[in-house]
Amino acid sequence: MWRLPVVEYGDPIKSKLDIDQLQTPMGRLGIISYEQKYSTSSPTQTHKDSYAIAKSEIDVIKKQLETLYNVDVKQLEEQLVKAGAPYTPGRGMDH
Repeated sequence: MWRLPVVEYGDPIKSKLDIDQLQTPMGRLGIISYEQKYSTSSPTQTHKDSYAIAKSEIDVIKKQLETLYNVDVKQLEEQLVKAGAPYTPGRGMDH
């Protein structure tokens, strides 16, 4: 089954159990923002690298969401129409 990665803050159960997790894009950007907020120096190489990683991860997530919306949801809507399901507002099909 296709599922979205945990994007925002990681897995809350793992956090409660103090289990290490991979950094999320939001976490990476948050660290950069926090460390650079009052700094007068240029971003460090670590910040630049972390930003590049976050950007590439966000690009992957964006493509997954586009596929989910443009392909998977549309196919589900077509299946609902073929099955004779009653119209629901916002479903995206003209009735």
